[in-house]
Amino acid sequence: MNKDWKNDFVKMTTKLEDALLSGFGNDKTALFLWRVANSIIAVSRDLRLEATHVGIVEAGLRRAVKDRLEYHGMYRTHTHPEAYENGIVEAFMHDMGSLRRIVLHRLREERNELFPASYYTDLAEPAVQIVEHPMRTFGRFLDELEYVKQADSEAYGRSFHKHREVMALYRVGLAILPPDTWEPQITLSPRATVTPSPLAIALKAGARSNSPATP
Repeated sequence: MNKDWKNDFVKMTTKLEDALLSGFGNDKTALFLWRVANSIIAVSRDLRLEATHVGIVEAGLRRAVKDRLEYHGMYRTHTHPEAYENGIVEAFMHDMGSLRRIVLHRLREERNELFPASYYTDLAEPAVQIVEHPMRTFGRFLDELEYVKQADSEAYGRSFHKHREVMALYRVGLAILPPDTWEPQITLSPRATVTPSPLAIALKAGARSNSPATP
């Protein structure tokens, strides 16, 4: 029953044109989960600096569900709105895979806004770019901040707002992304030049020699 409620809820609260404008095609569930990810981040930002991550996923999900139900007038028209809300939340809590992927994408976006690329990118070889997992970036920054706290209290004070923001994002990752998934992205460097293989060079030379001469 909860799964049916979940599907009905997604159909009701998302419009196809909204999904298209948001770059999700007609995947309405992904569009709603994007809202959930933003809601979880908002919940974490509202917490005190020393708060833990416990309960923020459900709180963010519940906030997003409640917001959409209120927007579409479900609390005025549904026979048992609280039970309906609880059923939807429970259904999403038992299917976290898609939400994890979207949260990871959002954390990468937020990390890229907070730090220069040089802080989390390693060009170990000219052709290979290693991009740190955002949770590793956040954790490293927080560790460095602990050192700054001991060495330079003024610099630590100036970092307060960034400290709060990074802690809020780190808290979200702790709540939903298992540590064994905090792996880097390894890609071809944008500055890399690909050297053609000897076979490709030979084939290209052969094609040139067999082509008709131009006058």
